[in-house]
Amino acid sequence: MKNKIVKITEKELKEIIENKLNNNDRKEYYVAWSSWFETHPYNIELIISTLKSMGVEDIYKENQFGWSNQPEVVVFMADEGSEFINSKEIEKRLQRTIGTEWIIIKEKDWSSSETLDEIVSIDSETAERDPDLVKKLQDKIQPRLIF
Repeated sequence: MKNKIVKITEKELKEIIENKLNNNDRKEYYVAWSSWFETHPYNIELIISTLKSMGVEDIYKENQFGWSNQPEVVVFMADEGSEFINSKEIEKRLQRTIGTEWIIIKEKDWSSSETLDEIVSIDSETAERDPDLVKKLQDKIQPRLIF
């Protein structure tokens, strides 16, 4: 599996904004680095392949809590309105795949790091009032690893 850095284009950013305005059920989650991983490997490749097999998209790695002194964890988007691609179903599948009940999915709410959801947390009135919104947001978003 090869990682690549992808820069978001203006068209892609417009799609992100539109999806954000139309779909509030999608949230960002991560596979937490729990104490179980002190004695077992945090198998990033297995976690990512399991997520992909369930149809999960927007998967990337980030240091837990956004802190540089924390281990890398897998972060992804899930749709809580979906019967199959929601955080509880993903957690159950990962637990079965890895063979332990100690796999924990948590909502990513790291207030110290600016996430894509925070950057694109806008309402339709704001989008209509500011014609330069896409360019402003594009300048704020940094490229990140995508799998």
